[in-house]
Amino acid sequence: MIKKIILLKLKIIAKLILWKHKPEIIGITGSLGKTTAKNAVYKVLEKDFDVYVSEKSMNTDFGLPLTIMRQETPLNIRNILAWVKVLWLGAKEIYTKDYPKILILEYGLDHPGDIGYLLSIAKPDISVITGISDVHIEELGSVKNILEEKEKLVLNVPGVKAILNTDFVQLKDLAKRIDNEKLTYGLNCFLSDADSCITATNVKSTLSGLTFSINFKNKSYPLKTKLFGEHSAYSVLSAFSVGIMMNMKPKDIVSRLKDIEPTNGRMKILDGIVGSTIIDDSYNSSPK
Repeated sequence: MIKKIILLKLKIIAKLILWKHKPEIIGITGSLGKTTAKNAVYKVLEKDFDVYVSEKSMNTDFGLPLTIMRQETPLNIRNILAWVKVLWLGAKEIYTKDYPKILILEYGLDHPGDIGYLLSIAKPDISVITGISDVHIEELGSVKNILEEKEKLVLNVPGVKAILNTDFVQLKDLAKRIDNEKLTYGLNCFLSDADSCITATNVKSTLSGLTFSINFKNKSYPLKTKLFGEHSAYSVLSAFSVGIMMNMKPKDIVSRLKDIEPTNGRMKILDGIVGSTIIDDSYNSSPK
C-alpha cells in the first residue's frame, strides 16, 4: 500500500514538472547498452545544451520519475521520512527557474506493461532503441514480447523521432513499418537514403580502447574511444545519431565522443593482481 502511494506521488510530481517546464526528452530503451548509450548521449550534448542525466541506472517505475525530479532513491527505502524528503525536494523542481532544457531518460523493461507505464509519465521527443535480445526473457516469455514492449517507445508516441539499431532484424522491420522521421545505425546500412543511415567500419577493440570510423552522408570520421568491446560501437553510434537529430555538426559530435568513459560494471578495464587485467562486465547480467 505504501509503495503504491509513493509511486503515485512520484508520478504526479514528475508529470507536473514536465508540464511546467516542457523539456525536450530523449528516451532510450533496448535490451543492451542503454546506460552506456545514455552516458554517450550526455557527453555529446553537455557542452552545447542545458541537459540533465542521472549518473545511475534509473529506468524503473521509481527511477524514471526520480530522474525527472533530479532526486535519487533513499539509502533506506523503508524509511518513510526519507521518502517524504525526496518528494518534497522533487516538488520544489516544479517551481525552479533553472530546470534543464533537455532530459535523457532510460526506459527499462522487467515486466509486461513497464514501458507503457513509463510512457504514461514521460513521452520522448526522440526515441532510441539500442537492440532487441532475450535479456529478461524469463519475465516476458519471448523475444517477440520484448519487441512489442520496446517498440512502444516509437509506436505509442505520435510524432516522435526514431533512432534504431537496424543490425537487429526486429528493428530493421520496425524501421520499414514507420513513417516517423528516423535515423538508423549499425555495421550495415539497409536504407537507400544515405542521409538516414549511420554505420561503423574498421571496428577494432584492444585493451587500450575501441577504434573505428563513423560513416554518414558519404563522409568518414575516424574515432578512438576509451571503451572496450566491439559491441560498444553501437552505443557510440546511437549518441552520434542523437547529435545529428539535434542538428550538431558531425565533426563536433566526434570530438565529444572521444571523451566517453566506460561505466562501472559495463566492460570496464581494471588492473588485477600480478599484472593481470580484469574486464568488469558484472552489471545486471542475463540469467541465460
